[in-house]
Amino acid sequence: MLLPLAFIVAAGVGFLDQTNANFSTRTVRAAGLTANLVNVVSQSSGDARRGRWVLLIVGVVLLVYAALSLYRALYMTHLVAWDMTAAASHPGSVALPGLSYHCANLSPVPLRSPRGYTSDARSAG
Repeated sequence: MLLPLAFIVAAGVGFLDQTNANFSTRTVRAAGLTANLVNVVSQSSGDARRGRWVLLIVGVVLLVYAALSLYRALYMTHLVAWDMTAAASHPGSVALPGLSYHCANLSPVPLRSPRGYTSDARSAG
């Protein structure tokens, strides 16, 4: 998820540099960083300015793909942890409630499953 976020941040820098001339260079100089780093940031912000739409579109697409992959991994982990099959479970029609449900089942608080098991290992004894 860090790579798509880096693309989106780079696109944001490109948009900021387009509206405020030399925004990133002034920000790096104000932070007191070395002249070499100022040159690198200046060059990369110029690249980001030219490719900002491509960076934004690729970043958003990759972020959505990464989020859906994370949701699928959590969903499959939940199925394995509760010894369920995909047909026996009832996934939410919207990703966010389903994701919050699965995250709640991974919490340390003992929760009841449909089969009567608890998620707390201490109560299994």
